[in-house]
Formats: sequence, C-alpha cells, structure tokens
Amino acid sequence: MVGDTGFSNKHTTLFHFIGLVPSAGYALYHLLEGNIWLGVCLTAICLAILLSTYKVMQELDNTYYRYGILASVCLTVIVATYFLGIRGIIFAFPAITGIFFTFTSFRFSMVVTTSMLILCLLAALNSLHWQMILRFSVPLMMTMLLSAAYSYLISKHQIALETQASVDHLTGIMNRRRFNDWLQRLVHRTLREKQIAAVYFIDLDDFKRVNDTYGHETGDLLLKHVSKSLLSCIRVGDALSLLNEEGVARLAGDEFALVTTNLKSKNNADVIANRLIAALNRDFDIDGLTIRVNASIGIAFIDEDTRTADEVLHNADAAMFRAKQEGKNRYQFFNSSIANDIGLRKNVSLGIKSALENNEFTLVFMPIFHPDGVVVAGAETLIRCHSDELKGIGPDQYIPIAEEYGLIKDIDYYVIDHTFEKIRELLNHNPDCNLRFAINISAIELQNLEFPDKLKELMKKHNVPPQMVELELTETSLVSHDEQSIDMLTILKQMNFRLSLDDFGTGYTAFSQLQLYPVDTLKIDRSFVDSIGDETNSKSSMVDVILTIAKLYDLELVAEGVENQYQFEYLQQAKCDYMQGYYLSKPIPWQEFIDTYHLVS
Repeated sequence: MVGDTGFSNKHTTLFHFIGLVPSAGYALYHLLEGNIWLGVCLTAICLAILLSTYKVMQELDNTYYRYGILASVCLTVIVATYFLGIRGIIFAFPAITGIFFTFTSFRFSMVVTTSMLILCLLAALNSLHWQMILRFSVPLMMTMLLSAAYSYLISKHQIALETQASVDHLTGIMNRRRFNDWLQRLVHRTLREKQIAAVYFIDLDDFKRVNDTYGHETGDLLLKHVSKSLLSCIRVGDALSLLNEEGVARLAGDEFALVTTNLKSKNNADVIANRLIAALNRDFDIDGLTIRVNASIGIAFIDEDTRTADEVLHNADAAMFRAKQEGKNRYQFFNSSIANDIGLRKNVSLGIKSALENNEFTLVFMPIFHPDGVVVAGAETLIRCHSDELKGIGPDQYIPIAEEYGLIKDIDYYVIDHTFEKIRELLNHNPDCNLRFAINISAIELQNLEFPDKLKELMKKHNVPPQMVELELTETSLVSHDEQSIDMLTILKQMNFRLSLDDFGTGYTAFSQLQLYPVDTLKIDRSFVDSIGDETNSKSSMVDVILTIAKLYDLELVAEGVENQYQFEYLQQAKCDYMQGYYLSKPIPWQEFIDTYHLVS
C-alpha cells in the first residue's frame, strides 16, 4: 500500500516494521489473556506483514500480501468489535478507515469501509443493546464520510497533477516522461514473456518550414492532426499486433513514438510501418490551408540487446536519422550498420574529449584575398587535430559529432581563444594591422545565453578589437530565424563583431529574410563557384544572382572554393569583393601565413 504512494523501498520497509511491532504486541497480549480468536487474527496480520516485508526487501511484487494484510485487518476489527463491543469500534474502525482511504482507491475504500461498518455494528450486538449501537452508528458514518470526502479531493488533485506531468499539453497523448516509464515496464514484460515488440520513432520531414511559412500556431494545429492520424492507425484486435493509446507519445517538437506489442512476426513490422507512412504522407487541411507532410520513421525491436527503454528508443532514433540521410519519407530498421555507426560516433566523441584535454587541436589559416588575388584581406580560421584517436577523421566528420555529444561549445571556445591569441600576437608586432579573421561558430551558440559574456571575457583576456573578428554561421543554421537567434545576432553586432553568412544559397533562406539578419558578409557556397563556366548547370547563374543580392542589401561578398583561373577571372570581372580557395592558397599554419604575406616587419 505504502509503496503505491511513491515511497522508496527503504521507507516502505520501515512502515512495515512500524505496523508489525504493535500488531505483534497486541497478538501476544490477547493470546496470554485468553482471547484466542482475537490473538489469532492479530497473528495473521503479523504473518502477512512479514511476507509483504520480505517481498519489498527483495524488490518483488507484494500485491497479494498487501491485500492479505488488509483482509486480516478487516477481520481483526470485526472480531475485536464482537468481543470488545464499543472499544473495538471506537479504537479500531476510524484508524482502519483512514488507512483504506489513504492507501487504496476511492471506490474500493467505499465498498470495504461500508461493508465493515455494517459488519462491525452487527458484531457489536454480541455485547451492546441495539439502541446504543444506533447512537454510535451516526458518528461512525460521519467518520467514514469525512475520510471519503478528504480522499476524493486528494485523489482529484493527484490525478490532475499526474495528468499534467504525464500528458502532452498540445496533443493530449503521452509525453516523453510518462512514455519512458511505460516503455521501461514494457521492456521488462516483453523480455520476460519472450514476446516481439517494436518501437517506431517518427519525425516529420522539414517541419520547420511549416512554422516559418505559416507560423507556430498553424504548426501546432498540424501536430494535433498528426497525433490523431497516429491514433487512427491503432486497430483494436489487429491481426498483426496489439496497439493501444498508451503506446503513442509525443516526445518533443515534431517527434513522436509508437509501440506495437505482441507482434506475430518481425516481418509484420513492415506492414505497420507502411501503414504509418500512408497515414502521414498526405495533405492536411489546417484552417483552410493545405499542408503536405512526410515523415521519416526509425524502427527498433525490444530484444536481449536492448534491456532498457533508453537503449531501444536511442536505437529507433538512430534508425530514423538514417532514414533522413537516405532521402526522408521512408522507414528504416535498426541494424548492425547503424549500431556500428553509433559505436564509431561514440568513439569519436571520446577522441574529441581526449584531444581537448590533451591540447591536440591546432589552427590553420585560409587566406582571404582582395580581387587582385595578391593582397590578403584576412583569413578564415580552420581547426585541425593531430590526435591518434581521430586519425583519418576530418572536421567535416567530427564537428557534427561534437554537436551531437554536446562538445561543440568547447571546440568553439578553443578556436576563438586561440584565434584571439594569434591576433594579439600580430598586433603586438604590427599595431596598424587591419586584417579580418573569420571564425566559424556553431548554430548552438545562437541559443547559448552565456556566449556574449564568454566572448567579452576572451576579448578582455587578449585585448582584441572586435572589428578584426568576423563570426561565421552557416545559412542553414538560420533557416528557422527564431527570435532568440536574431536577438543573439543583434547582441553580437552591438558588440562590434562582424557577422558572416556562410554557404549562402544552400539553406533556402528567402531573400526577403536577409533584412532580419544583421549580417555584414555573404559567402558564396563553393558548389556555385564550381559551376562557373558550366552553362548546362542551373547553379552557374546563382553566382550572378547572389552578387546582385549582395549589392542590393549593401553586403560584402566572399567567394569560397576558387579552384582555377577561369573562376578567379570570372569573379574578378563580376566585382566580387573577396575570394579564397586552393587556386590562391591552401590553408597554412600561422607562422607561414605571417611570413608569406609579410605581415610583420
């Protein structure tokens, strides 16, 4: 009983012993006094408490023993009333009523306590006149009703709190917290009963575009429709598996989960996955708007290799990510290839931690040139690693993993700190230097409220003028253009840092949205520079479009990935402000950068 209220096993065991001591004392007393029946009933309570205590200490289910305690207590009260008359009613019945209404369900308590009241009053006829019993029945009924009213109010409040804590406020289905608890119990049962169960991790494709295009209110309505579609996939008595509303949850944002239990075969999971795809891959009518939705689904089975809810959900999530990588709007089963990829990513994350701790990262500098291709305007700072653990793994591989494992801030701060250190070193020898150094930062920093203070701290440490620093973000990191990101950009701009939008043209930013971003520079993505001269490639014209946009918004333009003379001359004639690429220079160490371009006299 006590355990059901949320007490730990330690406290539940303590309560058992607290109940055992007086029960044993009363049992012994009545046996010695010759009241055998009452002594036997109290002894039965002691035995039930001992058995229940053993189950609790072994962390086993003690349901039957708990009900054994309650049954023994009820019988004892009735017997006590029979032999002791009014004393049995006054001392025992109110306490037992309180126990029932505190530790059992309201309906069960009403049935049991009402029955007990009637039986106790009848038992009291053994020693009391019916008129006396009638007088005592009124306060006893009042005691029971007051306990019932209190229990009812408490239970309503508890249900409201549990609902708030376990139900997604938007869709009304399970939230992640309740789902994880439910799934953990399901994992234990599935493994114990050797059943087949599958977890489907569902993520809507390009949901951010819905919020960007139609607004968050429309996005919320769409999520409600999606949850209803998932519930519609549940078929009572399904021949393939068992599904119920408890098995559907909204995990976060546009992520959902659905669980099928008692699958007849693992092959049936394909059928259910196709059913889910069909239910979601359609047009939704949202307040007169027709919105097309697709979904990527990852599927993982509960088996001996996944003994916890976190493991099976993580596997399903990884399978969903693979489905995204392979083109979206499809489903993917978790397999050995994905498992190996998870292992690799985990090892890389450990390698990143080790490299940060052992100072095994270094910086190289990609010169940025004026249109003449000779005079440097600055450099882009690039990170490299000489750790044996990350050998053969480049930044394009370990940077996304660092973001996934929460290590990207440490890398960002490392690059900023060491770049500021180099700038200060340069200024000490060349105070009039006005080069600009571009530093790539993760999109995570736009949500990091501590980032501006960290920059101020590093600026003060190295005494670096912010005008010499250009912070680069990829265009894709600004697609959602949420208010917090724009506010962060505004703060950085107010600190006199220059801001650059990298890989411009690849993130599907509406050109009109540029006015939202307080950026100074656009960097043409190398894929567009590669297409220069190829008249059959539609990307080739994008360079001219971006040049026009930059002039329209009074932004400086940097072309990256200049690989040959034709590209260089084309951009030169098009009056591109700055260029970088292997045709002009590869990334080089700091000292080589200083010496090659005579930055220190």
